[in-house]
Amino acid sequence: MCSHKQRQSRYLVRRTLVASVVGGCGVVLMPSVEATANPGTLSKFNQPLGLAPPMPGLPPMWVGSNHGSDFDWRFIMQPTPTVPAWAVADDFPSIPGIAITTVRWYGSYFNPMFAPRPDPTGGPGLLTTEDGWVLSFFRDIQPGAGGPPFSQPGALVGTYVASPEVVRYSNTGMIGWDMHEVWCYEVDLKDMCLAHWTQGEAEPGQFIQRNTDNGIYWLSIAAENGHDIIPGSNPFNWQSVPNNDPVIPEHFWGWHSSPENFMDLPVMGGVRMPNPVDWLYGPWQPIIDQHMGVGMAFELLYVPGPGGLALLGLSALVASRRRR
Repeated sequence: MCSHKQRQSRYLVRRTLVASVVGGCGVVLMPSVEATANPGTLSKFNQPLGLAPPMPGLPPMWVGSNHGSDFDWRFIMQPTPTVPAWAVADDFPSIPGIAITTVRWYGSYFNPMFAPRPDPTGGPGLLTTEDGWVLSFFRDIQPGAGGPPFSQPGALVGTYVASPEVVRYSNTGMIGWDMHEVWCYEVDLKDMCLAHWTQGEAEPGQFIQRNTDNGIYWLSIAAENGHDIIPGSNPFNWQSVPNNDPVIPEHFWGWHSSPENFMDLPVMGGVRMPNPVDWLYGPWQPIIDQHMGVGMAFELLYVPGPGGLALLGLSALVASRRRR
């Protein structure tokens, strides 16, 4: 079931959360850091961070930059939001029969004042600007006659939401080429609530990959503020409750890019909710990263079942990664 832990007092634009402060998120090229996923989870797909070439007089950096992927939930139900309401999405291969159970991603904050920090009162956890996270899975649309000019997310398959309490935060200790400090985040789908679901595919605790027309899914990851996510007795029984957090008139969080990609360039598009239950994304536009990024940095993990490893191995013959 989706999980919730007790909140404490507020501090500036952040809230005291008891999100786990961990020592790593499987950060690539940093051998002292270990993965934090549950025992038994394996990597199904990984677009890692990459180290930038050494530059005299500068500290080690990650290739790429962050791209704004955030919104204020209080405004996306308006016809024309007056603050940024964007989501970034990237594609990954579908491997039928493999159920994604954990998602790990990397991002940063456009201003240090928005970054997580310890509770100054000495309480557990972190103070965060974001009030929640929204992860959405889509089918794929390929370009073609009468279609879009570039590949992009199609029909929405599932949307998972969670408050920061159930997300594992870790600072990578390095900045990107955009000079923003890069963080790692990890969440188990069993701790998230379902805002949109598809039976046999987007289900509580797992995203079950199916045969698709071209073997591709898309994932969007966005930070939200303005609403508290309050779980109930099961993943379908939850509430998003408006809060009194200050309005942030610009992007506060962005998904960090990767020097690798699967098939197509990542995209960014608007986020709207014309009513309390429907999520609308788009129109989409390709992301052109100015710092050697060609995809978004994230990893999908799963718990193998009978035949799962064989399926994963066979999939490499069908869906190979492109490097650009």
